[in-house]
Amino acid sequence: ESYCEEQIGPSMSSVAVVGGGMAGVAAARVLCQRGYHVRLYERSEELGGRLGNAQLGLGQVGLGATYVKAKDPIFKAEVAQLQEKGLVSEWNVGTPYFIESPGTFVAKPELKGGDAWYVGRPDMGSFVLLEDTKGLTRLCGKEVSSVCWKEASWLINGEDEVSSLILALPVAQIRALLAPGSLEELLPKETLDKDFEKGRVAAAFAFPESLMLPFCLAFVKDSPISLVLNDTSRTSGPDGEGPEVWVVQTTTEWAADCKKAETSENEMCRSLLAEFLRIVGKAAANVDHLKAIHWLYGDGDYQLPQGCVVDPRRRLCLCGDWCYNGRVEGAFLILG
Repeated sequence: ESYCEEQIGPSMSSVAVVGGGMAGVAAARVLCQRGYHVRLYERSEELGGRLGNAQLGLGQVGLGATYVKAKDPIFKAEVAQLQEKGLVSEWNVGTPYFIESPGTFVAKPELKGGDAWYVGRPDMGSFVLLEDTKGLTRLCGKEVSSVCWKEASWLINGEDEVSSLILALPVAQIRALLAPGSLEELLPKETLDKDFEKGRVAAAFAFPESLMLPFCLAFVKDSPISLVLNDTSRTSGPDGEGPEVWVVQTTTEWAADCKKAETSENEMCRSLLAEFLRIVGKAAANVDHLKAIHWLYGDGDYQLPQGCVVDPRRRLCLCGDWCYNGRVEGAFLILG
């Protein structure tokens, strides 16, 4: 509590949290518990950030984090509570595989290790569900286009005034919102020069019939695709009703080329579908629905010693998985 008062201001003051991913939701929850009035802004209609879902046909598909690990005792306790509520369960992924060449699958049990892999129920967005919380105003679907420090308070979108501001966003979005030079005042150049975030393209394909592949998760060699997973196994299990949904994640290089070339979603879907069928050794397959998105994730190779960036003079905090260890757990622990 002394940390909150020192860095954010006295209890009962107002705080704007921009970004409804794991870091933003964790910050909002903790601040509400400490008696703050929190306004949580998320430009999408649903909370989740890179845990969130995308519409695929009539259903939802997770195109962000593949699974969540819990190593820290605090986060382990959080996951245990979510399990009790039926919002999270261990993913029975089976043996991970390695696709060495088209249609050649090699079992790699060592890739699983001894850690439990957790997934949300019914989807990954369950990790960031916020129940009715006293002092919290959720503003989903409301994008923050400007923030301005006015002597003793922050002005959000030129109209909402709060005493403190937390930006739980990727670095590029933080830089775009703050006044020029603000980020350079808070972080040294050698830190800012690091590539804290990586970009990938994630695509999903809904097949009306099972592809009958021997794995739920496989890593890929010598391909624009780096990983494939059976999303149906994360949600209802391989024997669930409905289409079989597969998700692929690309290499960062392929994603960067697409971004530079402004490749359309349809082009990315078609290209990745063809590549997916090639590497799993299928000549062709009917597909009901396709979806592709660009998404950023924190690079686990870098983290800030303090786990977040704080400017106590202006009551400003910057956070996200890019600050800590690149994992969902890290995003939670920053202010959770």
